[in-house]
Amino acid sequence: MRSGKGADSRRDPRKTATLRGRYMLSDGREYPCRTFDISAGGVAIVSAVKGKIGERIVLYLDRLGRMEGTIVRHFSGGFAIAMSASPLKRESLASALEKLN
Repeated sequence: MRSGKGADSRRDPRKTATLRGRYMLSDGREYPCRTFDISAGGVAIVSAVKGKIGERIVLYLDRLGRMEGTIVRHFSGGFAIAMSASPLKRESLASALEKLN
């Protein structure tokens, strides 16, 4: 999934986690998905249908609830989302991620 950039330069620690959910594209269509990895700042989604880069989506994940973000890149089998969240929401998400098994 990564393009050989060396050390991971993300600002939020990510966690490999498989959470089931669904997402809604900007046109209102919904699709099932699962996560590949997730952090307070972004999530990699595995799904058969990819939105357009730059498209805003709403994501509903089991155990984590509703999130919003923007599609920032595609990869084989899915896409990555940059989360749009307040600092408080990011902190809450980071805490919830620490508790995931």
